[in-house]
Amino acid sequence: MPSGWPGERARVVMRDDLGVGQGMKPRALPTAVAFLLACSGLGDARSQSEMDAVSRLPKEQRDMILSACSLSKYSGPAAYYSCLDRQIAALQKSPNPPTDQLSRLSKEERDLILSACSLSKYSGPAAYHSCLDRQIAALQKNPLAPTEQLSRLSKEERDMILSACSLSKYSGPAAYYSCLDRQVAALGSVRQEPRGDRKIDRPGPTSMPAAGSAEVAKAQRALSELGYDPGPVDGQWGRRTYSALVRFQSDKGIVPADGHLSAATLEALEAAVGQHRASARSAATAETERAPSITPAPSPAKWAAMKSRVLTSEGSTDQGAQRVFAAVKGSIWTVIAGKTIADVQAVRNLAQGSAVAVSGRLLLTNCHVLDGRAVLVLVQGDAIDTASLVSSSPDTDRCILRAKTLTLLPIRFIRSSKSVQIGERAYTVGAPSGLELTIGEGIVSGVRARAGVTYLQSSAPISSGSSGGGLFDGEGKLIGITTFRIRDGQALNFAIAADEYWRD
Repeated sequence: MPSGWPGERARVVMRDDLGVGQGMKPRALPTAVAFLLACSGLGDARSQSEMDAVSRLPKEQRDMILSACSLSKYSGPAAYYSCLDRQIAALQKSPNPPTDQLSRLSKEERDLILSACSLSKYSGPAAYHSCLDRQIAALQKNPLAPTEQLSRLSKEERDMILSACSLSKYSGPAAYYSCLDRQVAALGSVRQEPRGDRKIDRPGPTSMPAAGSAEVAKAQRALSELGYDPGPVDGQWGRRTYSALVRFQSDKGIVPADGHLSAATLEALEAAVGQHRASARSAATAETERAPSITPAPSPAKWAAMKSRVLTSEGSTDQGAQRVFAAVKGSIWTVIAGKTIADVQAVRNLAQGSAVAVSGRLLLTNCHVLDGRAVLVLVQGDAIDTASLVSSSPDTDRCILRAKTLTLLPIRFIRSSKSVQIGERAYTVGAPSGLELTIGEGIVSGVRARAGVTYLQSSAPISSGSSGGGLFDGEGKLIGITTFRIRDGQALNFAIAADEYWRD
């Protein structure tokens, strides 16, 4: 919390470290609420029916259901029992995990499937069983890794392919084998090309162009403008530049995606930059016709990749929680951050928060969500992708992530904090305690400025895991990124104003 604010000595929740079992255990109802339920009779007949049904389940399924419904307790007993009903009904349609099929797989394949579906446990046992079924069905379509082809490659080539496909393990063995197949096929196409003016060898980080070359600097500038993070634009060929170029080639379908800085790749970079600038101009022109944009325009280079519709409209009309949620749910992602790939696979020592998509590849979040962890995973239902950190301002807790492969559904409008009115309706959407797409309702209760940063204070609920999620007005326009709450206060929740991400 910025120093000097009222309640500075109060405890402020700003971190989202959710290790195994931490923050995701079913929470007991507060004593006072339990007492009122007992006195009112609401905790008798219906609750006993649901709890009896839950108690008859195996412990693993019971724990998953109680975890999936834990947050609904805070919406009252009816919402909690309704959640239990839905979970039990869904489980009856898919009562058992595909244990027999899993047992027939190799240990590596089984571990990959269990790891890929681990996060779906928090949506309940039916969702977990469904994920296992899909993984097994996908593996049956692509059952074998290209082991024989890999064994014929040199150790360097094999290691590069395994490294390039390592993150695809998080999507299950079928996705991993598919990645290996594509890498082997791409390498084979290089070797089959006739020799001519084009260089055939694969220039990895140890096979570099001359340091300081104008071509490398030109490529670095283009990659940076396109958001591929090649490192400093210094004309020095290194691992970051090589990796950025491979990602660009893969995204553009350039075969082989080998990191070779050929004349054809330079031409593709120039064409992509031209298209990027034309799209930016078109978007700016369209937005100028639609509504005035924020001033000053987003000029600093580190935020220049941000493109979205920013409005200075006067107020909003409350359309209700259901319509707001329907409009924004596709743009809210859960962020899982780990120090190592092994930590993510084992679901240990993780930080968890939320993020809001503002373009086809970029998301806004808080820097404290990442907590210095380098391995970032985006989750939305069954969709999983890895992400990288594009820009960060730790002092103001603003971070921007870039999805690696998925095309995201961006928020349609982002509203200027100057037009936000105290007392208007506000909604939070995020993943508190890892519970995806949870919506809360309240009002904007204050607009605060501290150390040059604008914060929106609201009574819309947030908790650990909500950080990086969205604060929306009554029409579903993004007005803030939920950041922290004052624990010892009553509904004192704060979000960084969304338009803060468009200035240096």
